[in-house]
Amino acid sequence: DLSHRMSSEPSELECAICFESITASTILPCSCKVPYCETCWDKALARSFLDCGRSRCPTCRSAVRVDFDAETLSLVFSKESDDGVTGEAPANMEEALRIQAAHNEAINRLVAQAIPAQIRLLSNFGTQHESLRTFAENPQEQLSKLSASTLKQHITALGGSAEGCLEKSDLVQRVQEAAGSQQVLAGYWAACSGESPACVCRSSLKRVTGLDRARHFCQRRVPDHPPGSRVFEEMLARITRNGRTSVICDLCEEVVMLGSGVWTCENSDSTILHATQYDVCEKCFVRHALGKEED
Repeated sequence: DLSHRMSSEPSELECAICFESITASTILPCSCKVPYCETCWDKALARSFLDCGRSRCPTCRSAVRVDFDAETLSLVFSKESDDGVTGEAPANMEEALRIQAAHNEAINRLVAQAIPAQIRLLSNFGTQHESLRTFAENPQEQLSKLSASTLKQHITALGGSAEGCLEKSDLVQRVQEAAGSQQVLAGYWAACSGESPACVCRSSLKRVTGLDRARHFCQRRVPDHPPGSRVFEEMLARITRNGRTSVICDLCEEVVMLGSGVWTCENSDSTILHATQYDVCEKCFVRHALGKEED
């Protein structure tokens, strides 16, 4: 199979999904001649993957293999055998197992192919923001330069209290205590900078708390049961009862802890590159972006 990428030939084409004019039409791995813009083709494959466990052309429904080129940050498409699996509901258990196996293989392959690129992007982010690395190396020195009112704001944001702090040095100490670890503090501080590291899909990673990420996880699992409902709250309590979130870091494959932050892609599941979302734990962010190992 030859790999298929985007064509850069000028055209007067219109995307068949969004109807926007396009100058670069996706070269499809199947025999279809329907024009799609890169974004709509990507989203269509992701939606198909989530709906039926296979990436399929939205026109002819033929299976599409997706790979990731870590050097160019590009998706690479090629034709893939259906192996007798249709886009409909599985007819029997054997077919269901084949679909699940193909689904898992595709996820694991793309995650593995993306790791070198994501590490490189995090490292570049740290290089471009040396002040964040300086903070991670000696947070107490940097915090001591802040005003008392600013320190109190950070304490509150980290879920702590400034009660009992009489001196500025007490406030500095309380900020660190509220964070719980230098890793969490470094990640929090990076998020406060307003700068966002890039994701491999070319979107941005945004830091959220472990609890917020766990809530989002539940919203995706039980979309018909809003936060506050019995079903939602029971699921949230179940997945967080051991201080974990059920969210797996896509770099180290460790479970994200409830008390830490996690850097999650703002593109959510809208790209076939990470159709089940994309997360980088605090430890991996601090290690690769800020050059700081675990406390």
